[in-house]
Amino acid sequence: MVEQGLRCRATDPLGHAAATDTPPELGGADTAPTPGTLFRMAVGSCAATTLAMRAAQEGISLDRVEVVVSSESDHRGLLGIDRVQAGPLRLQVRYRLSAPGCRPPGCAPWSTGRSGTPRSPPPPAGSCR
Repeated sequence: MVEQGLRCRATDPLGHAAATDTPPELGGADTAPTPGTLFRMAVGSCAATTLAMRAAQEGISLDRVEVVVSSESDHRGLLGIDRVQAGPLRLQVRYRLSAPGCRPPGCAPWSTGRSGTPRSPPPPAGSCR
């Protein structure tokens, strides 16, 4: 629901709420994250939760789960210019996990040896609701 100007509040069936707004140059008051930022935050927290749940299922104790979500957009779409699609055109999710004491072969599917996407995908989509 729109609260004031471009500030919006979304509420789930349990009453948890999240607000969004836009910066002044786009007509908002910058009182909350932009919808795109909140979207990336939601994707990142869903991925982190899913990875932690999967690690627990595998008996792996994680002491660090870091997820960075970035997107690429063409702002002409947001402004309705040149028939460009509004919203993210590309989304990238990067993971960094730390599980002390976990060594291959038990953790081989989880480790890339660098920051990036794990070799083994997290559980099927739908685990974040």
